[in-house]
Amino acid sequence: MGETAVRNFRGINRGKRFLCCFPLLAAMLSAWALGCQRADSSPGRPVAGEAEKSPARKLWKKLADQARRGEVSRLEYSDEELGDSDLELLDGCEGLEYVLLPRANVSDSAARQLAKNAGLREIVLGNTTIGDDGFAALCGCRQLSKLNLNRTLVTDVGFASVADLPELEMLRLGESRVTDAGLAAVGKSASLRYLILQNANITGSGLRHLHGLTRL
Repeated sequence: MGETAVRNFRGINRGKRFLCCFPLLAAMLSAWALGCQRADSSPGRPVAGEAEKSPARKLWKKLADQARRGEVSRLEYSDEELGDSDLELLDGCEGLEYVLLPRANVSDSAARQLAKNAGLREIVLGNTTIGDDGFAALCGCRQLSKLNLNRTLVTDVGFASVADLPELEMLRLGESRVTDAGLAAVGKSASLRYLILQNANITGSGLRHLHGLTRL
C-alpha cells in the first residue's frame, strides 16, 4: 500500500472513531440534563408549594395549634425556615407566655404579630432583622421579664421603649446598634437585674446612665 493510501486509510478510521463518539456524547448530555432537573427539585432547593409541606413547617403548625388550644404556654423552636407568615399562626394564643425562636428568619412584621399576645413573659428573637419598630411593638407586652434580641437591627431610637417594661429583669442586646445614648432609657428600668451588651458600641460614658439601677 502506498504512502498516500496509508494516510487516507488512517484518516478514514479516525473519522469513523469520531462519528462513533456521537451516541456516547449524546447519552452523557442527556444524563447531565436529567441530573440538573433533579437537583432543581431536591430538598435543598424546594419548588413552589413544597415549603408548606416541609417537616419543619408541619411541626411548627402542630406546636402553634397546641398553643392556640391552650395546651402549652411555652414555644421553643430553632429553625431558619420560620418566617414572618409562620408567626401569624400564634394569633389568639392567650395562654402563651414564652416564645424562644433564636434562629427564625423574621422581621418587624413578625414582632408586631407576636406582640398581640399581651401575656408574654419571655421572648427570644436573636439573629433576626427586627429593628426599632419591632422592638417598640414587643415592649407593648408589659409583663415581659426577659427579652433577647441579640444581633438585631435595634438602634437607640427603638431602645427607648425599654422604659415601658415595668417587670423587665433580663435584657440581651449584644452586637446590636445601641450606643451610649440608648442606655439612658435603661437607666429608667428599675426592675432590671441583668443587662447583656457584649460587642456593643458602649463606653464608660454610657455606663454612667446605669448608676441608679440598684438591682443590676
